Amino acid sequence: MSTQSSFHQGISGVLAGAFLCLVFAGEGHAAAPCAVPDRRHATIQSAVNDTACSEINVAAGVYSEQLTLNRAGGIIIRGVGAGRTIIKSPATRTRSLVLTGFLPLYSYVVQVRPGTQATLSNLTIDGGGNARCSERYFGIRFTSASGT
Repeated sequence: MSTQSSFHQGISGVLAGAFLCLVFAGEGHAAAPCAVPDRRHATIQSAVNDTACSEINVAAGVYSEQLTLNRAGGIIIRGVGAGRTIIKSPATRTRSLVLTGFLPLYSYVVQVRPGTQATLSNLTIDGGGNARCSERYFGIRFTSASGT
């Protein structure tokens, strides 16, 4: 084997090894789904606010909270089944500050803010029937946002 051929094989091996290291390093930095509840995230909103959580797996249970999803990169919230993972409206809700021409100053259980891509699956959003007649109230509202 010539010296030039050995040199090219050596360089090819180094480049292939470097490529594999980059591929595995990229996979190693992929964020694992976050779990709710766990020691870092007692509530769904705390996981939503954590930018490292692009996927959130929510255990069975009833979570009385309002969620505001505001993530340009998108977010996935996955329960363990309809009727088993329930996001329930708190008795007292805050109104949305999102500017909208259609039904402004609404309250909500889940609000998906403008520019957000959200996927919610295998869960129940329960408004609880505790809205007042004068309240503009949504279980889930997508405002200039998209999702499933």
